[in-house]
Amino acid sequence: MLSIEGEDLTGLPLLARKRRLLRIMPTIESRLLYLDQIVGRGCDLFRVACERDLEGIVAKWGRGTYRTDGRATSWLKIKNPEYSQMRERHELFASRGSEGARRGRALMRPDLVLR
Repeated sequence: MLSIEGEDLTGLPLLARKRRLLRIMPTIESRLLYLDQIVGRGCDLFRVACERDLEGIVAKWGRGTYRTDGRATSWLKIKNPEYSQMRERHELFASRGSEGARRGRALMRPDLVLR
């Protein structure tokens, strides 16, 4: 959640933004699904994502704010190296290029595999 009714929430930590989102989520069945954060079980979550042939997971700092200033991000995409659609969707796994091109984006870490 980056804003609500024009109020900029990007300066708030992730967990505060999630609390605000939860307050406005529909209580009836919808296409939206709110997920609680999973703290301290990242390796287990990643293992399940790999077992279910998902692309990977995103790790975020609970106290991290949403950055658009080109400085270091507060999240990291951790890919499943055995993802079955990797070949067809190569753009998702391609190198971001030079360090300057990476600023403001999560770094892809093909070497970071949690098992």
